[in-house]
Amino acid sequence: MLYTWHMDNHLQSIVALLKETTLFSALDDQSLQVLASKCQPITYQRGDRLFEPGDLTQGLFILESGQAALVDQKNLGERLLLERADFAGEEAAFLQPRRAYALVIKEPSQLLAISNEDVQELVTAHPEVQKNLRILAQSRKMSLRLPMPWLIKDEYIHIMTRKHPFFLLMSSLLPILAFALFFLLVLFLSKFLTPFHSILLLIGGFILSGLWLAWNINNWANDFYIITNKRMVWVERVSGLYDSRQEAPLSTLLSVGTRKTRLGSLVGYADLMVRTFVGEIRFSRIKHAAEIGKLIEAHWQNVKTSTLHDENQAMLTALKMKLAVENEDTTPLIEGEETARSPVNLIPPAREASFFEWLFADFLKVRYQVGGTIIYRKHWFILLRQTWLPLLIFLTALALLGAVVTYNLILFSRSASLVIYGFTFLASFLWLLYQYVDWRNDTFQLTLDQVIDVDRKPLGKELRRAAPLENILSIEYERRGIFALLFNFGTVYITVGATQLTFDYVYNPSEVQQDIFARIGAHLEEKRLYNLNEERERVSEWFKAYHQTTHSEPDLGDASTKPIQKTQPYENVDEKW
Repeated sequence: MLYTWHMDNHLQSIVALLKETTLFSALDDQSLQVLASKCQPITYQRGDRLFEPGDLTQGLFILESGQAALVDQKNLGERLLLERADFAGEEAAFLQPRRAYALVIKEPSQLLAISNEDVQELVTAHPEVQKNLRILAQSRKMSLRLPMPWLIKDEYIHIMTRKHPFFLLMSSLLPILAFALFFLLVLFLSKFLTPFHSILLLIGGFILSGLWLAWNINNWANDFYIITNKRMVWVERVSGLYDSRQEAPLSTLLSVGTRKTRLGSLVGYADLMVRTFVGEIRFSRIKHAAEIGKLIEAHWQNVKTSTLHDENQAMLTALKMKLAVENEDTTPLIEGEETARSPVNLIPPAREASFFEWLFADFLKVRYQVGGTIIYRKHWFILLRQTWLPLLIFLTALALLGAVVTYNLILFSRSASLVIYGFTFLASFLWLLYQYVDWRNDTFQLTLDQVIDVDRKPLGKELRRAAPLENILSIEYERRGIFALLFNFGTVYITVGATQLTFDYVYNPSEVQQDIFARIGAHLEEKRLYNLNEERERVSEWFKAYHQTTHSEPDLGDASTKPIQKTQPYENVDEKW
């Protein structure tokens, strides 16, 4: 009976683990019971390698405890850490005969092994599991292939996707059609052009169309929607101009929904809308939107359960420390141990940037990020409006100067022409440089806890206004004028008390608004955790005071100075009674 009870208890623990695994979120309790009975527990030690790239595929593994790491085909190092309820070996579900990566054990771990036959039986009986596995496996491949330097410690990617490939096809067709029309135009004008000029035009058009095509493909490839174990992230990059990352903590999630158009139903894409306390993050035009939404909900529930468990454990640890039940961390350090435990700064000191590196860093970017600070500039249309006149004079002076040097233009003496055109060239260049630096120095900054408006003139005064995120009452934006609508720029108004900060002429003001909302959400989450720690500390102090009160010795007054009276013991207990 005891053995049977132990087996049932172990089976239930496996079922509980499988419920935490997002991969099996579509299975009911009965299916999980059947799957749990087929899992074989195995134990590995630190440094063990379960399989290598190219090994025969033998089963799917679920990590029950410990930690492991995936290593890519080139064996370049750890690319993805696996923790409890993570899986490895998805090749077994897709009938792939060889492993694509290596699995290395980082600390003593317990795993559950599911054989190839049982995996195939599972995905045949439950196609939704294979669909989930395909989504998660594709996410893993993308995360292994693409570097994400902004991920923090102990953060790993759970789901990662892009816009539907249909939009890659559509954006690729535009430059191809443009080149086809240009080819027909050159073919029509070939009667009036020499063969050399026709070929030259075709080569130029081909190069421009190729660059346009490469730019569109790169922009599509750099647009990601990511769910990590800590937050939801939308990463968007427009090559050379725009770098955006909107995010919200998972704890702020309220609901997940989908929206599909007629074209989306035909092609197979939809919008996934994730609502949070501070706004909405939209995963636009993605494939498998409904399935990804269910995976996000399952992952969200697991994170909530894990967070509650961690908070309870933190409270228990705080109480034990206050009551001095555990004094492991309070033991004094032995000589030389303090140095070993102290953090080591592995980041080398930054090299001081040169003048030109400072001047042309992020040359025309209207949004970029430095550390935890998002920096916005005015739209490049404003830069063009400020610099068109000095740029025109600069180019004209350069052309005239070149004509005088090559003896192609003689209006008055050559020396006087060189002086006049040279001075005009230098003056227009300095004017152009001044306007660029003036545009570059006007920045709007969004830090972790405040918004900052910086207006700095070159070699002149600086005006800096800042406001804490927690004091923001409302955020609005507007795009005024045909050019603002055409080039998608406008002004964001941030109301703080009786004053108002403005981010003028920023690109895509709606996303700037979302950035601020996301930062407010992250800031509120940080305050919530801080208040939670304060509450934990206060409660533990109460328990400590209660413990000291209930376990303190009674006050004996001057009993120590009083003589102890001797009494005779009862010799016959029954007689006394």
